[in-house]
Amino acid sequence: MALANIVVLMNAGRIEQQGTPREIFNHPKTEFTAKFIGGHNVITVDGETFAVRNDRLMLKSPGTASAGPSIAGTISEIEYQGTYVRVAIAADGGADISAQLTEGEFDAGHYSVGERVLATWDPAFASPLSPRPFVTVASPGKAA
Repeated sequence: MALANIVVLMNAGRIEQQGTPREIFNHPKTEFTAKFIGGHNVITVDGETFAVRNDRLMLKSPGTASAGPSIAGTISEIEYQGTYVRVAIAADGGADISAQLTEGEFDAGHYSVGERVLATWDPAFASPLSPRPFVTVASPGKAA
């Protein structure tokens, strides 16, 4: 992505998404794109599926008021990665999500494996996901 002005991401002969590297990373349009690019959680709330970047997910104690959407879960893994801490969460309903916290955020939260948490995010930073890619490329033998 560092060498491109435009990225075309394909899946099984179909264009999943095209745009600048920044557009694709910050606003994936399909679940495939969000997972392929990495750094995103795919979260379904009330029947709608969203991509939320790991660094945009905030953790709170259960029962704490949240201004935005949220999903409850249990911390399954904590991994120190130098400049940040990755907190893996087994969300209620079966999804695995993760939050990327600064050391200060992690230390202030006193998080531990097995602890129940509420993962929340600002809706402005969530990208609604389409269930299907937008463009199909015809194979050369089928082109008219």
